[in-house]
Amino acid sequence: MAWSMVQYSQARQIAQAMGLKGPKLPEASLTPDQHYQQLMANERHPEAVAFLAHALPRYEMIVWASNALGTIRTDAEREPEGVRALEVARRWVRDPVDDVRRQAWAMSETMEETTPERLLLNAIFLSGGSIAPEDLPPVHPPAESAAHVGGAAIQLAAFRAATPVAALATALKMGEALAARAG
Repeated sequence: MAWSMVQYSQARQIAQAMGLKGPKLPEASLTPDQHYQQLMANERHPEAVAFLAHALPRYEMIVWASNALGTIRTDAEREPEGVRALEVARRWVRDPVDDVRRQAWAMSETMEETTPERLLLNAIFLSGGSIAPEDLPPVHPPAESAAHVGGAAIQLAAFRAATPVAALATALKMGEALAARAG
């Protein structure tokens, strides 16, 4: 299945954005979806999540993470703080403006535990725009930062689920569908 949403032509480009080097890099001839299929065939699901998070454009990765977190656990299973955090994430997905991006960061900073929802809020903050206070000159995070954190949010949500393997499989199917969707 071709990944029309993915802008990279080689899996190696994505792996380099992930920080992989040397023998950990996929062969130069592999397309992103071919390498992903190899990861899946070898049951390297956490790596597949990280790879897909880096393959997708930042906005689509946040959409995927938000939807995956909402599917892996329902709001009824989530702590009230997590419900509020996921609502901020959903608000940003509907209207990805800087005010909501900064609200995501502010809410994340009030959360004491590292939760999937907190990581998602951090990914939103890192997805574009300056990370400096508004009254200071802009400071932009590395482009891959949002993918690192967004992928970790999905992984943590899956690993905390009652059935982690099934949760990862569900999240990956959602991500595959998004990657294959025409822009």
